[in-house]
Amino acid sequence: MKTIEEFKNFFDTTLHIDLNMLEHKRQQTIKQIFKNILIYISIIVLLVVVGLFVNKLIYGDYFNEKEYNIPLIVSIVFSISTIILLFQKNAKTIQEFIYNFKKIVIEKIVKFINENLNYSPTEYIPPEQFIKSDIFRDRINKYYGDDLVSGTIDKTEIKFSEIHAWKIVDSGEDKRKKQPIFDGIFFIADFHKDFNGKYFIFPDFAQKRFGGLGKFFQKMNFSRGKLIELENPDFEREFVVYGSDQIEARYLLSSSMMERILKLKQGKFQYLFISLVDSCLYIALPFKKKLFEPSVFRSNNDYKKTEEFFSLINDTVSIVEELNLNTRIWTKQ
Repeated sequence: MKTIEEFKNFFDTTLHIDLNMLEHKRQQTIKQIFKNILIYISIIVLLVVVGLFVNKLIYGDYFNEKEYNIPLIVSIVFSISTIILLFQKNAKTIQEFIYNFKKIVIEKIVKFINENLNYSPTEYIPPEQFIKSDIFRDRINKYYGDDLVSGTIDKTEIKFSEIHAWKIVDSGEDKRKKQPIFDGIFFIADFHKDFNGKYFIFPDFAQKRFGGLGKFFQKMNFSRGKLIELENPDFEREFVVYGSDQIEARYLLSSSMMERILKLKQGKFQYLFISLVDSCLYIALPFKKKLFEPSVFRSNNDYKKTEEFFSLINDTVSIVEELNLNTRIWTKQ
């Protein structure tokens, strides 16, 4: 895991030069956006003027209440189409800048953290793997993401990306609306022990809020398997564990593993939703904002913001080290 001091030196010697170059491209992007606006507004004004002029030639007035005013209607339709084209063109211009920024800055940060990692700005964890984790059981109606990081840390294969999953729910009176299932980083790693069942480690909201009554409701949650009661009171206060088998659960969640998960939660991530399925570790890390997006309308040549990108990627990659996933037990190689 890289330190802040190492990153500061990397920023001063490498990234700062790239950010200066990208700042020039950002300013060019803004100029292009305003140029597009001026061009398309001029087209819209011309369309409306021509529509009014032709309308007057045909009907004797710029707008005749007794006629259909077809030339004017046609000009308005073309004007609306022009506005849509303007938004599309500017969106494409912005996306091109964001893509170039990520390919230069975010990719270099990923490689700085570990040369064995690869980065793709436009790829993401596929929905099949998100569903396989069984962390979220809502039916997904919309699913997308970006910023895929993948590769091998010593003996452990990992991948993670930003994911946004939504569902459609009824909101009354035959109306439907989108509701988020998950927004944040979704992390997958090869687990360092073989196992057969399914296990889920979730934040313990029920017991924190309702105490003994919360414990009762936890035991009633049969859809996730049995409630696993462990011998670490600090861990039990923070997490609730469900799974297929009490004995295998204790084998997977050793005292040291529980301490490591607690340390990860207390130090870097406020909420952790974890599942162990088919010898893989899945972790959902909720965030409410886009995580690796540069700004188009203000400067990105800023150490603090770039350090935020580094810290989030570095902290996610360090899950392998924090949970000691490279230490292989018995038959797991």
